[in-house]
Amino acid sequence: MLARVLPVLGFLAVLIALTTLGLYQVRALGPDLRNYLALSALFVGLVTFLLNAWFRQLQDRKQFTLKILFDSRLSAEFRQMLAHRKLFFDEGEQVSWDVFQSYLKASRDKDLSEEEALKRRQCAEAIRSLLNYYEFLALGIDRGDLDKDLLYGSIRGILCNLVVDMRDIIETANARNDKTFDRLIWLYNQWRDPEQPKLGG
Repeated sequence: MLARVLPVLGFLAVLIALTTLGLYQVRALGPDLRNYLALSALFVGLVTFLLNAWFRQLQDRKQFTLKILFDSRLSAEFRQMLAHRKLFFDEGEQVSWDVFQSYLKASRDKDLSEEEALKRRQCAEAIRSLLNYYEFLALGIDRGDLDKDLLYGSIRGILCNLVVDMRDIIETANARNDKTFDRLIWLYNQWRDPEQPKLGG
């Protein structure tokens, strides 16, 4: 939030300073029309420069957001995470904390082959990586580094559905350490559909 407000406050501060300086200079130089024109041209030039810098910052943020989305979501690693998750849990299927922990620690025993244990560990790691990825995006939005509107239009449904499926994991981890998935919970609560459960207090 602060990262989005600071550039606007900075722009307003510069605008006020320039206006004050301009009025002071006009008064000091006298009523000559050329003085007014020169100061007006300088004022317009500086305001134009500041506005261009501000719009360029917005455009850079959109480009950075798109790059993050394309580089991650189209990567082989990301697609593999989705595939590992779906080995055991389809979208719309809730995963409990206890099941998640048992999959993370799966090892060969009389009822479980080494191959099956490995698949379970890969599934749990994939779930953890997906949650960390969306936590990273939520943190980027909160800090003003990523474009919230652009991400809302592209991943809102995916993010909210994943959080609902992994609700028990997220809430249990957050109860143990209130920083864990903190921004993901914050963003989900803003983006969720009315019928989807609210997380946290």
